[in-house]
Amino acid sequence: DADESFKGPMQSKAEQCLANAVREDPSNGSALRLYGAVLLEAGKFEKSEVMFRAALALELPAAEPDSKAEQELADDVLAEPLPLSNTLLCLQLMATGQHTPARACLSAAVKGHQQRLLKNGAPLDVLGKPKRTAGAVALDAVEFLVEGCLPGMARRALELFETCEKASKVKCDERGLVDAMPAWLKQREKRLTASLLLLEDSSQTDPAQSEAFAA
Repeated sequence: DADESFKGPMQSKAEQCLANAVREDPSNGSALRLYGAVLLEAGKFEKSEVMFRAALALELPAAEPDSKAEQELADDVLAEPLPLSNTLLCLQLMATGQHTPARACLSAAVKGHQQRLLKNGAPLDVLGKPKRTAGAVALDAVEFLVEGCLPGMARRALELFETCEKASKVKCDERGLVDAMPAWLKQREKRLTASLLLLEDSSQTDPAQSEAFAA
């Protein structure tokens, strides 16, 4: 369902601004992702999927001249786009009950995140388990959605993070391993949770205090 707080003239203005941006520059991946997120927050699922897939298409490597259009892309190729693009599409697919393709998108986001760690010379064990990496990319989506003032989908992204963390702990328990969320990841979760709570309930910020800061 669309987030009730995201209905009204501001929603229409945001959609129109972003629609104009992607019409003027269809290769603007950032605008496509944000437009898709705004549409998704408003419950416009089909249109949001179109935007997210357009962003992904921009980030995929060009197909070879002799490749067939229907040929399945290899896992490494699917991981080429920004992990955020795959995570946002994952959230859209989850919202529409398409859980199997949603898991595939999240897996591609995880692989893409790992590939970027390797390219930057960082060890993969900075996060360790794939499920924990899935939680990290979910938090990336939370941050993106909070910055875009989209509380409904930010909450869903945070729930995805929590699901990934629970799955990581279960795996460790099954294998008799000690599991602990990295301190930096725990701090990031707390910070983003606080930001989301403030976004969900603006009354937590005293208007008089805001005016004092603005003075």
